[in-house]
Amino acid sequence: MSFFDEDEADEPTQASRAASRPRRPAGRGGSRPPGGPSRRPPGGHNQEVQTRRLIAVGVIVALVVVVALLIHHVEVNQTKNSLKAYAGTVSNYVTASDTTGAQVFKDLRNGDGSSNLNGLQQDLNTAAGDALAQLQRAEDLSTPDQMSTPQQSFVQMMKLRYEGIQQIASHIEGAMDKSTAVGDVAEITGGTSMLYASDVIYKTSVGTGIAAALNDAGLPIGGTTGATINSGQVVPDLGWLDAKTVDVWIGATVPSKAVNNDQPGLHGHDLTAVTVDGTALSTAVLNTIPVSTSAPTFDLSLTNGGDFDEYQVVCKVTVKGEPKETAQSTIPETTPQHSANCSVTLPKALSGPYQITAEVVPVPRETNTANNFLTFNVDFN
Repeated sequence: MSFFDEDEADEPTQASRAASRPRRPAGRGGSRPPGGPSRRPPGGHNQEVQTRRLIAVGVIVALVVVVALLIHHVEVNQTKNSLKAYAGTVSNYVTASDTTGAQVFKDLRNGDGSSNLNGLQQDLNTAAGDALAQLQRAEDLSTPDQMSTPQQSFVQMMKLRYEGIQQIASHIEGAMDKSTAVGDVAEITGGTSMLYASDVIYKTSVGTGIAAALNDAGLPIGGTTGATINSGQVVPDLGWLDAKTVDVWIGATVPSKAVNNDQPGLHGHDLTAVTVDGTALSTAVLNTIPVSTSAPTFDLSLTNGGDFDEYQVVCKVTVKGEPKETAQSTIPETTPQHSANCSVTLPKALSGPYQITAEVVPVPRETNTANNFLTFNVDFN
């Protein structure tokens, strides 16, 4: 054996080295051999990613729904709070206005205007200033959308209260002067009629409109937790709509003939024409008038066909239907064989067909009353 043969003999063979390498014990979960194929199922990783994404999307959708519900709940509560706050503010404003009006009638009813004219004039001027301030607050009132219609009527009501008190204050001095008492007492009666019209608007439009909006929102009315809607009544007695009664109550000095012209002879008036909001009415056809949110005003044209001056001539308009409405105004004086005009505004707006009668109320000793009336068929649409 050569030297090289010994070296080859001493070097272990590949087979012997492999045989002598210790074997790894076969066990469960043994790692895969390096470079060996993965045991994860095909597409398993992608499926896990998709599952996580779906869960995330579901969580986001749930959060969006919860947030939307919370926002809706907040908005509903805000709406309810604003409606209740509006109703409470209107109630407070009306209470203040009622107090102002009550003081006006208390001052007038004392019947001492002629003896304490300066004091009465000052009180009425103060009341007119208060009514103007109340009107301005009503005009500036923040209003929820659901209350827009009642708010319009509320402003109209407060405007009538201011104008009515202002008209009373402007004519109280003339009512205490015998030479001008007839006309100024009639103007004062017109002012009290405005106050009565404001009562009607409150009861038929403001109060009912606010109540309807509160009911739609599920809000209670009255009680310790409900919204407040007060009576809104300022005119204490319908006698304030009659000039003769007003004359007595305020202590005016209207000449006796102006209260009741009862001289023997020919007396009376002829109602010649009627218009409504500028449109002439005909008794022969159905009159069509555009409907309006404002109460219609009827203008009556008449002629004194008698031989005497007539005083406190009453013009009246009656609407037959559902509901029946009546309104009137007074002309202080008419003269023989001369024309006169008067305007009568109904308490509220009309919509639909109605039979309407305009009338000049017969005066004392008037015997022919057939020409005192005109009846029309009118369709407000």
